[in-house]
Amino acid sequence: MNTLPYEIQVAILSHLEAPDLVQLSLTCTHLHDIAADEVLWSKLDVPASFDDERFDAYIRKHPLIRHFVFTRNNRISDEGLIRFFLNSGAHLTHLQLYHDNPEPVLVELLVSCCPALHHLDISDNPWVGDDTLALLANCPSLESLAILQCDDVTDRGLQAVVESCKLRRLEAGGVLNLRTPTIQNLLDHCSSTLTFLCLDGGNLGDDSLGVLSGLRRLAHLELQYCDECSSHGLLSLAKLENLLTLKLSRCYDLTSDCLDQILSRLRKLTRLYLNDCLGLDDRGLVCLSERSPQLQHLELSQSYSHTLTDVGIAAILSGCPLLSSLKLKGLKRIHSFVTLLPVLHCPRLRYLYLGGCHNVPNYFLEVVAAYHPHLTLLGHYAVRVEPAAFMLRREQDGSDSE
Repeated sequence: MNTLPYEIQVAILSHLEAPDLVQLSLTCTHLHDIAADEVLWSKLDVPASFDDERFDAYIRKHPLIRHFVFTRNNRISDEGLIRFFLNSGAHLTHLQLYHDNPEPVLVELLVSCCPALHHLDISDNPWVGDDTLALLANCPSLESLAILQCDDVTDRGLQAVVESCKLRRLEAGGVLNLRTPTIQNLLDHCSSTLTFLCLDGGNLGDDSLGVLSGLRRLAHLELQYCDECSSHGLLSLAKLENLLTLKLSRCYDLTSDCLDQILSRLRKLTRLYLNDCLGLDDRGLVCLSERSPQLQHLELSQSYSHTLTDVGIAAILSGCPLLSSLKLKGLKRIHSFVTLLPVLHCPRLRYLYLGGCHNVPNYFLEVVAAYHPHLTLLGHYAVRVEPAAFMLRREQDGSDSE
């Protein structure tokens, strides 16, 4: 490692957490010097053991915190956080904050003391609503916003942020009060920048998806609970030809024919997640294998209906040679050797998940694991299947025959 450029060594060590860096620094003088680089200490994920005193001491020693993660630490007071924002907020670019009930002044400091803030995650906080987002409108440098499960946010609050910030990434899954006006605002103000979008579709209809199809720069799209969207509305997604990742959950009107027409236009798609899309059957998976041979990651789950069988999965394994990750959950009609036999001829496959697929024989899973030493294979109960079990059984069978 000593022969690598200094910047590369720092980049490697940047994947370690603070306790690991401390242990590494004790091994030798060279690594001690590398581990002391201030860049490695610019991220702080506040440990549960920190109280105000330890928190203040850490900030005094490492004042240039740029990435800050705070997760409901009851030992650090709001006064301690206020001191942090006043002293170090000017350097912050990434902030992930989970706090049950912060003082109002703390929320105001997020804006006034963090002018360089680019990425903000305030998901699952009960205090986040339209008034909070109105304050964020004063953060023009904000590029990424996560407000997952923030039930009090409406179109009005998000409009203030969208009109003031050139968002590249918006995560609003579980925000139930967003409707077509939010999509229209994104189209009007962020169409040239937005590449990542996650929305709850509970109040979105076909007209909403029609507007959303104008966001042509989108590379990642997640839609959850699109109960009000028909297959005709879902066809609008075919216009998003730059999509690399598409995640659809509980889109009940997504039929096999609809999926076929969507994928016929999404030629760049490499990641596809279809969870509880009840209208899909084997014909849809056959079309998928024909339309998207470039797929690298695929996830399929069925909790309520069981229309996907061996035929569809076998088509995927045979028709998508670049597949490196396949996750199947709750597919109870997969049971024959024909289904997973193509796995033996998928050299790129590195991850296979079969949670809830109870009818696939355990013995066959052990065979697959034995022939694929680089494959992470998780069986019926999400427990890893080891090839050693197969090898041991084969040895036992040999000894019994003798």
